[in-house]
Amino acid sequence: MNIRVRKDSTAKQSRPSQEEQLLDYARQLKRHGKGRHAIHLRLSNLSRQNRQPHHRHMVAGAFNSLIRNYEAHLFWLNNFDLVFVGKDCGLDEINRVVLQIRLMFKDDHNIAVEDDPDQKDGFCDWYDIEKNYDDFLKQMTYLHDHHLKLQELDEYPDAQNPTDIDHLQASPEASPTPDTDAVNDGSTPAIHNNLQDMVDHLSHAGSTDTQPVAKEEAEYSFHIHREDYKPKAKTVPPMGPAELDKLERALESVDMSTLIREQKACALLPGENPHPIFTEHYVSIDEINQQILPGYNLQHDRWLFQRLTRILDRKVMFSLSNIPNTPHGVLSINVNVDSVLSTSFSQFRQKIQHLTHKPLILEFQLFDVIADMKKFLDAQERAKQMGCKLALDGMDFYSFLALDRRFIKVDFYKIAWQENFTSHHIADMHNQLISQIRSLGPERVILCHCDSQKAVQDGQKLGIHLFQGYSLDELI
Repeated sequence: MNIRVRKDSTAKQSRPSQEEQLLDYARQLKRHGKGRHAIHLRLSNLSRQNRQPHHRHMVAGAFNSLIRNYEAHLFWLNNFDLVFVGKDCGLDEINRVVLQIRLMFKDDHNIAVEDDPDQKDGFCDWYDIEKNYDDFLKQMTYLHDHHLKLQELDEYPDAQNPTDIDHLQASPEASPTPDTDAVNDGSTPAIHNNLQDMVDHLSHAGSTDTQPVAKEEAEYSFHIHREDYKPKAKTVPPMGPAELDKLERALESVDMSTLIREQKACALLPGENPHPIFTEHYVSIDEINQQILPGYNLQHDRWLFQRLTRILDRKVMFSLSNIPNTPHGVLSINVNVDSVLSTSFSQFRQKIQHLTHKPLILEFQLFDVIADMKKFLDAQERAKQMGCKLALDGMDFYSFLALDRRFIKVDFYKIAWQENFTSHHIADMHNQLISQIRSLGPERVILCHCDSQKAVQDGQKLGIHLFQGYSLDELI
């Protein structure tokens, strides 16, 4: 027999709220928690501009695959929070969705990671319903009662009322149902010690196929550590559509070559000097910000920033394809997935191939990749056919461990060094990081943003041999 959440079939305005439906559903899970997990995303902590209707659609879209493939349901609360409950969903699959949503709002000024590992996560709470049912029910009851209290006091300050909420549900079923009938109560790659081997390894313009994933990696389970989020003071207003349009028009008359910067990625073994492996060419966003659109945060809205970077891709490719001299060493550029699928990229690649026989490295941002995996796979195949190598950028230690490399296969993985590397919750991952880096091979993991000698030392302790950052620039 299926147990359904009670719903009122009268007029829309008397329909039970999402909080009521959630609490009703939570109460029925007391005897049917086996295999079920839940997450509570505190999206109400986001700044107001990131709590608009289109943001609801973006977040809901991230859950589509889970909703389609499992018995799973979303509840959108009146304060913009979201609760997801799924049965038999793989924790790694849920982790990837949470990671994708975190990346959507990574630059929100109202959330910041707190270093204290003893604090509970202020952005996402996880529940194993079978083991933590009492805690789950207590929190869902609080959300329901708090909603009623605010309704009585008429104190929804940012009132993002989810009217017509059903159209945002990724599930076609309006009423979540626990399926009671279905419930059963009862080899590490060798390390290159010779730096020249690394250069030779990169210089081969062969296939970008990666090493097979080891069995223990396929069975790897990543533990999400609880972080605390707190409000941060706002500094500058975010760039909006009007400002982006102004910036686009201004860029048409800018000599992009004056804004392109270079930074080398180097192999560095203990006691030896750095040996350049490739040179990354990138646009200085800070300089664009200061020179063309001062007083605005260009990266606050990730989707507008993505549009800006696609414009920059075209201008950078045009500028680099018209350089008078043959580039020294291996060339690397930051690029969007959409840009690789464009005609402009085909023309750029042909011109670069006339200048050098060495492979071109394309660096994708993690957020751009997971936003549309199908499109990335198409771009990956196209880049491979053109003899390019791929790098995945925009990762921290958490996302590196959560990444499923069976689906995202690239030649290099770039991890941004973090100042709080030695904090407890990072230190807990130390052995896991060492294992993952060994399984990939030290010639494929790059620790970037290394602004101090300590960053290099931290990376070497993990077995990393490739580094990038200002501290390396000073040694070359």
